[in-house]
Amino acid sequence: MRVLIAEDGAVERLLAQSTIEMLGHECMVAEDGAQAWALFQEQGADVLLSDWLMPGMSGPELCRRVRAQASTHYTYVILLTKLDDKEHTLVGMRAGADDYLAKPLQIDDLEVSLTAAQRVTELHRQMAHREASREATLERRDALLRLAGRVAAEDDAERLVRQLVSESVVLVGGAAGMLSRWDRDQRALIPVGSTIPTDSRDTCVALSHAASLQAAERRSSIILSEDEREHSGIDSVAAPLLHNGLLLGAISVVAAASSKRFGTEDAEVLEQLATVGAAALVGLERARTSGAALAMRTLQQASPTLAGRTTGPTFLDRRRHNLPLQPTALIGRSDDLQSVRDLLLRSDVRLVTLTGPAGVGKTRLSLAVAAGLLDTFEHGVVFVDLAPVDDPALVIAMIAHALGIQERPAFEALRCALSGQRLLLLLDNFEQVAGAAGDVLELLTACPSVTILVTSRSALHLSWEREIAVRPLALPSLTGSLDLESVARAPAVALFVERARAVQRDFSLTQDNAVEVAEMCARLDGLPLAIELAAARCNVLPVSVLSSRMERSLRVLIDGARDLPERHRTLRQAIEWSHALLTASEQRLFRRLAVFAGGLTIEAASSVCDESNPAHPDWDTQEAVGALLTKSLLYREVQSDGQPRFRLLETIREYARERLDASGELEAMQARHAAFFMDLAERAEPELLGRGQEAWLERLEWEHDNLRAALRRSVDSRDLHSELRLAGALTQFWHMRGHLEEGHACLTDALGRSDGAPAQLRAKVLAGAAALSATRARWAVAEVLFEASLDLHLELADRRGTAVTLGQLASVHHRRGAAVAARERGKQSLALARELGDVWVVAHSLQQLGEIAVGRGDYRAGRAHYEESLAHALVVGDSWRAAALLEGLGAVALAQGRARGALLLGGAAAALRVRLGTPLSAVDRGSVEQWQDRARAGRARSIPHRRHRPRRRPSRVRGVPPHHAA
Repeated sequence: MRVLIAEDGAVERLLAQSTIEMLGHECMVAEDGAQAWALFQEQGADVLLSDWLMPGMSGPELCRRVRAQASTHYTYVILLTKLDDKEHTLVGMRAGADDYLAKPLQIDDLEVSLTAAQRVTELHRQMAHREASREATLERRDALLRLAGRVAAEDDAERLVRQLVSESVVLVGGAAGMLSRWDRDQRALIPVGSTIPTDSRDTCVALSHAASLQAAERRSSIILSEDEREHSGIDSVAAPLLHNGLLLGAISVVAAASSKRFGTEDAEVLEQLATVGAAALVGLERARTSGAALAMRTLQQASPTLAGRTTGPTFLDRRRHNLPLQPTALIGRSDDLQSVRDLLLRSDVRLVTLTGPAGVGKTRLSLAVAAGLLDTFEHGVVFVDLAPVDDPALVIAMIAHALGIQERPAFEALRCALSGQRLLLLLDNFEQVAGAAGDVLELLTACPSVTILVTSRSALHLSWEREIAVRPLALPSLTGSLDLESVARAPAVALFVERARAVQRDFSLTQDNAVEVAEMCARLDGLPLAIELAAARCNVLPVSVLSSRMERSLRVLIDGARDLPERHRTLRQAIEWSHALLTASEQRLFRRLAVFAGGLTIEAASSVCDESNPAHPDWDTQEAVGALLTKSLLYREVQSDGQPRFRLLETIREYARERLDASGELEAMQARHAAFFMDLAERAEPELLGRGQEAWLERLEWEHDNLRAALRRSVDSRDLHSELRLAGALTQFWHMRGHLEEGHACLTDALGRSDGAPAQLRAKVLAGAAALSATRARWAVAEVLFEASLDLHLELADRRGTAVTLGQLASVHHRRGAAVAARERGKQSLALARELGDVWVVAHSLQQLGEIAVGRGDYRAGRAHYEESLAHALVVGDSWRAAALLEGLGAVALAQGRARGALLLGGAAAALRVRLGTPLSAVDRGSVEQWQDRARAGRARSIPHRRHRPRRRPSRVRGVPPHHAA
């Protein structure tokens, strides 16, 4: 559903948005009533969650305007308020509200209301569909939608039942109705609510009772037809009241003599209303305050609240996979497919490796096998592309990333998450990280339910390994006369024909070209990649010309590449031949793209590879990229922001790199690549502290391999200045996205070479290394590094850097037990931040002071610091800090005896972290999980006692600063 939140309180708005989004609904947010009304007029909404008191327009007025607007789409309105009396509830209901929730907002109440909203809006859609056939449906729909409001405002159980019965009569167009409760002891239906008039009571009661009994016995809605009823002239329709399969009663409606003939539509409507009736019977004791919403929740047994959900990885859902979509069919591999599948299904097989030369189709075959096993591996199939990395130490991190696990250390997180999970891991392009074979063995040992499928140019040589050599595609026989049908059946030829048709619709295998196609496939040794490259040229050259050019090209290339294996020479020849058919500008771009690792965007290609040179007037990066794409030298994917991204196949990238080296442009292109990604990292750095952090985090994640390459280039070229700049700029990204081990290693290595570097850069890298040391609980090291960074900031008169570092030092002193020093550093940081007027630094300093106050048991002060910090963080849009502050407030709430509030805050923080992809560090995760476990235990113990107490709305929260007031 689309939910419009109208709330001027920043904290309430954030909590509501986080909760609603985690429940799977789409959110629109307005900070006042006028903005909400404008949004509603422009986009509409399924649900309006509005604060009662707002600038611009009050909640009831906003509700009245929504109801007054002519529309066939019904909006379920929930008023959110601290006004704790029935009078205000009724004012809201008269304005057209469907439900009423008390502030501070409780997560389970909100979930209940959304459940009711889904049911009511769904009923509305069904009823709206029927109104096209007859006008009476309109009256039914309106009556049904009014029912929820009337029930919610009712405070008398008997009136509630009568209201439900009377609305049912209106909806199905009857004359009278009756609701009965099933008595298990007497095994009979006992009427509890009726609108049957006294003058026709005997007849109507008898017919209603008969219809109700039949509906109860059949467990479905029924209509007493002309030949079944004993009382002529009166129709009756009835439906059972069922809750979790248990019979609670029945509801029935009778028609006046000859005035109504009930149909299947009436029975369906009454059956839907029966769900409301059953819920009302279950939840009558809470009808006054939660009304129809509680009835819906009781009926549907609402899922566990957000607060009780885990914040761990989500990849373990049944049939979850991240397999890339394959645009073409797999050809000629049916036997291989079955062989690999059969091996993976054996209980004694844990590791299968597909080996073979580059371009033989190992990846394509493995993906087809994995796709066919989605139903077999109950906890998922996960694809891990190792092509972007060449460091064996990063393999475990890549696996964890593909699984959605960002905690560190990565191996321990993997071991815990995969314990008992029946999962298939597909590790692709393992040959360049062969040194990680030991890590694979360790993972198999630690996770006995996990199976691994590997593609590599060579085996891993592990004891558990089962190797399958992937052969080239079968070729037609070239001896004797060639039969067209037999040539067409050969898998290599079939692949060529299909790929050729992709670029030339009318291409077909004929008697005239069959020999040339067969000979060309044979020259390419049946290698799928080589065949696809050849077929991609069919839209430019006829097969006869392709064959002759390839023959000449192959002869030259074989003579000049004796040091390569035979199959690699063949693939190389195909790439060389395809490269020779490119224009000069396409060749230039092709080789220059080799400097990119892990893909590229058009923007990056233009900046790094483009040249504003009059000598090359034909240069157009976007056009050249398109040409490489259509000629199968590039492939396209889509980033999370919807922007296109391009990659070179790894074997093709290797060839392009050779061409770039031979051209003499390698060093210049590497320098331009490094400069582009240095600029990207430095542009991103300030954005990571504000409203753009979500988009920039995603962008940096997509470019992480390129950023690694740029950093590696600065190290290899001994460009210390660039190394320090880039490492310092990436510190916040590494910290937020959980790349803690990698970031720490880069920063400490750079720091070891930083003697004599500019003080500003050295201060920044010192602070970064200190911050990542703190995430690993290395407090003594962090303290030394922060102190050194502080000295440099003071020397430079960098007041902002000084304020930030003082706050970080305060946190480290607190962790080391130096309470006096911690408070002093924290106060200094805050005072300097306020002098600067820097809202982000103020939020940072207040967060540290809140942590220190909570550590000494002063929860009132801690909560005040956290809440003020949160307000400042929301002003600048720092959601990452907001998540940490919500976790801190959750711990305070638990310490003050508010387990339910603690879980609500923890759930909101988890929702923010999921949205940003920013995991907790190992240090913080332990403490957060600990207090959340205690909160869940405390909440569970309190539930049985609450059931026997009347529900009271929470009183106005005391101690919250004015800027949080509703």
